Amino acid sequence: YSVRTKLAKVVVESQSARASLASYYTKNSRVPESLAAAGAPGQLADGSALVLDSKNMVLTIETKQGELVFVPEADSQGRVTWSCRNGERLKATQVPQSCRGAGIP
Repeated sequence: YSVRTKLAKVVVESQSARASLASYYTKNSRVPESLAAAGAPGQLADGSALVLDSKNMVLTIETKQGELVFVPEADSQGRVTWSCRNGERLKATQVPQSCRGAGIP
């Protein structure tokens, strides 16, 4: 339960980075080559590291508890939404409720 609570905070704190990536993609019709190119931070306030896969814009957040992975999807109008899943060292049951399902801003 405490892991899920900490990760829920990470989901909220990483929203601005996801918004920056989505904005870059919408404006340029391509994935940014780095977080910096999109104006997104490389780290959250709690020290969690953000890692961008520049091929598919998947954003991985490396927390002390494990990895949260955000996968983007663009709709027919180019709007980007994110789905969230567990990565290394996290069980699916530890992922916050807000991550379950698509459509995270």
